[in-house]
Amino acid sequence: MPYINFQDDPIPQRVNNSFANLCSSDPSKKVLKILDKCFIIINKGKTEAKFCDLEKLLYPVDGHLLIDFEVCSEERLSVYDNSLEDILSSSPSGEAIYYPLGSGTEYMIPAGYSSPSSNPSSSPSSSPSSTPYYFILPADRNYVRGCILYIDYPVLDKNGSDVLPADQSCEIKLVDQDLNELTYPVSNFFSHLGNPMTRNATKLINKIEIYNPNPNFSVKVRGMVIYVKGNPDPNNCAC
Repeated sequence: MPYINFQDDPIPQRVNNSFANLCSSDPSKKVLKILDKCFIIINKGKTEAKFCDLEKLLYPVDGHLLIDFEVCSEERLSVYDNSLEDILSSSPSGEAIYYPLGSGTEYMIPAGYSSPSSNPSSSPSSSPSSTPYYFILPADRNYVRGCILYIDYPVLDKNGSDVLPADQSCEIKLVDQDLNELTYPVSNFFSHLGNPMTRNATKLINKIEIYNPNPNFSVKVRGMVIYVKGNPDPNNCAC
């Protein structure tokens, strides 16, 4: 007769209980949780849905930076800055071909371009832009291609009041190579993994910032910033 009684894993029930009061009109709200390398949706202590493709993730990495910062009330944190706006434009001459063109460069076909090989009557000058400009990441230099961020909110604000779920919303600002900005609300988790092999500077996020708009509490931002070098040969990822 066994002398050890195995019980059900208490984590789903505990997680469900901790979220039970998020909304007073719905005390049985479901919750998204990471458990055993999977994103799962827990409903009343039972797993209702599961997404486990994260186990298949492979991503080349040439460097990383772990971050752990406090963002005070109504302050902003720069997560990273690729300084892509400092990359000078180039306008390669000769017949337009796909990546790569020459030594350490990347050539992107302009929209509407018809190469001479596909249309003998055309020529490079028949492109809608006779002097197209490209922004090329230098080879063998690190650039941020991805990041994983977690925002940790306090239980109480500086006045001793509960921090409500409705207040747990920071803002994340994404800046592209042309310094155009997009701002989105973000709760606890944000991740981005861009194409690790492209050397087209316009295909990368230039900067990411986190803003804490709440005047009554600070937040902790933890995460990992991932660097990948510009690769002169996209067919050899060296990973």
